[in-house]
Amino acid sequence: MRILSLAILIAAVLAEEEEKATPMAMAIAATLIGAVSFVLAMLYLTNHKDPDMRRYTYDIINETVSIFSAVLVFQSFNDTLETTVLEGKSATLCVVAHFLHMFLWYGVMHLSLAYISGAIGEPPKSLEEVELNMKSVAIVLGHLTGFASINAWGSLQHLEYFSTPLMSFAVLPISILGQFVIQRCTDAMRRYVSLSDDGEWDDFEKFWDEEIEECENDIMALSLSFSFIQAARFVITSNLPNLEGAVHWQELQEQRMAGQQFWLYAVGLCCAGVMLALFWLEKTIVHFLTNVIERIREAFTEKKAAEESEEEEEEVFQRALETAVLTMSMCFAWCMFFSTRIWLTVWPQLADPMLSAVVLTMVITFVSLVSIRLLDLLADAKWTDKKADRAVKQLIKAIALGVGFAWEQCFDEAVASITSGLPYKHTAKVLLGILSVAFLAPAWRLYLLPMTIRDGWKFGFVVQDHMDMGRKFVEVVDHLDSAKSWKARLGTVKTGSGDLAHVSKAIKSLMEIQQNNSSKARSSFFSHLSDAGAVVAEGERQPVE
Repeated sequence: MRILSLAILIAAVLAEEEEKATPMAMAIAATLIGAVSFVLAMLYLTNHKDPDMRRYTYDIINETVSIFSAVLVFQSFNDTLETTVLEGKSATLCVVAHFLHMFLWYGVMHLSLAYISGAIGEPPKSLEEVELNMKSVAIVLGHLTGFASINAWGSLQHLEYFSTPLMSFAVLPISILGQFVIQRCTDAMRRYVSLSDDGEWDDFEKFWDEEIEECENDIMALSLSFSFIQAARFVITSNLPNLEGAVHWQELQEQRMAGQQFWLYAVGLCCAGVMLALFWLEKTIVHFLTNVIERIREAFTEKKAAEESEEEEEEVFQRALETAVLTMSMCFAWCMFFSTRIWLTVWPQLADPMLSAVVLTMVITFVSLVSIRLLDLLADAKWTDKKADRAVKQLIKAIALGVGFAWEQCFDEAVASITSGLPYKHTAKVLLGILSVAFLAPAWRLYLLPMTIRDGWKFGFVVQDHMDMGRKFVEVVDHLDSAKSWKARLGTVKTGSGDLAHVSKAIKSLMEIQQNNSSKARSSFFSHLSDAGAVVAEGERQPVE
């Protein structure tokens, strides 16, 4: 009887329909699986046998973490501005406030980098000390100012005057002109500050100028590319997305059924083609424009003044072309992101915004990494020349930008989802931003960024100073000697004392470098290290007796 009752109970359970998971449960499951898969994939890629893949992986990780930090800080400030000052105000006043917000971050970026470089305040002790601090602050503040610029020019694009698809493109020339004027003004300011003390550009001031120019190029490319894609989507769909580029799920489904994602894919491919053409003809275009301006100027100015102006104009043209290439790269990345988001509406289970954002980010990351690997193999092929390899690597950078944009939108949705259910959501958003940046930024600055800017991706570690170099060198030698002993036991390598003798001499020379850093000690170190390598290589070629 008990067995019969148990059988009936099991049959009833099996006959019962399987309970469907809620959207929240699906989002949590997708986040868990995606996070674990992403971490393990990063372990594979950061230890890939191809050094280029290791470098691309660290670039993507650095870009993602820096974007995450910048998004949280920008959202905290922008949300506070909109809820405490701009709520209920006119659209024109909101545009003015957003531009003032953008200029605020421009000022913070310039002053911070000027202080770190020693252009204002106490001069630093060495350029290596400045490099890492300058890069870390420049990347985060550059992204942050870029998001503020997107918000400012986007709010201008949403004014009633630009309410038609064709008029929405009119924001682009206004943005180009406005940001060009800003760049020329800040360039004159940096020149004045750098030459006001001793009349010369020192290495720190040159590094400051280079970092600021790179940040300004990124800011201009970010705002121009996003405004262009917003206008392109307006033309294709007849609806202008909001300031974040978001539209409702039902609208995305309608766009998919109308096949509008293919038009966005086509726009992205056209942008990639323009990017490669500009990159391929970069020197020709700069040379042509410089010659045209030179002939015009020679007709109205003296020869010496014309030569000085020619150098400045060539720099301006070179910078403008670099910005154009970067803008087209970002346009390609934005198109791939938004068109893929439309395509994912084929699965109605992804209607939940957070779940959709996580799945979209995972899809774009996976496809991008596979594409980067295939393009890297193309660049490594023997039948491609150096110019073609550089063009392929530029396309790889564009694809990597798409990964960063996907994670940026995912972080944006995550912050909105977390704070939406809290009683004081605006305060919670600010606290979340502060705590996350305080936790993530130091780890990124200390352990991830050096792997990129100091070529740590080549060796798996970064040498910080002479003492650290000596310690790591001894550890590497011990590790290699241990590995060689194991190989000898397996009968694959013939060992000897010659290589260890040369290594010992190299270590002594390294100790001398730490004490006096003389050229003789450095020469001796590399000589003994080379001899040790030659002995090891000879031992590997000889069979064990």
